[in-house]
Amino acid sequence: MAAEFCDWAIGWHGAAQTMHHHIITNATIELGGASAHVESYYLFCADNREGPRSLCFGRYVDRFEKREGRWAIAHRVCVNELIGQFIVPDIHEEWRRALLSTGPSTRDKHDISYARPLMTGKI
Repeated sequence: MAAEFCDWAIGWHGAAQTMHHHIITNATIELGGASAHVESYYLFCADNREGPRSLCFGRYVDRFEKREGRWAIAHRVCVNELIGQFIVPDIHEEWRRALLSTGPSTRDKHDISYARPLMTGKI
């Protein structure tokens, strides 16, 4: 079932979006032996192939189980707090250049994350 979900999700993102970020943030964990109840916040944003950018956030409510020495999600509920659109504001061009001074993200070897050693300025 996990492999089928991954195939669906990767296919859907590839068909619907040119870029996306899925960020997991704060989590609370109630540990009890070989099980744990976990609540994690998520933030999702995407550049869609059609229409405005997507912006979503919510929580994952999970039950983890430890089986044969390995922890994994046994059950998950995704609680969507907001599903909406993100409209890029029209800002002064000088401010835009300053905000994008380390970008744009290229998702390849030209991206700033590959710069060694990391230095200010362009790579």
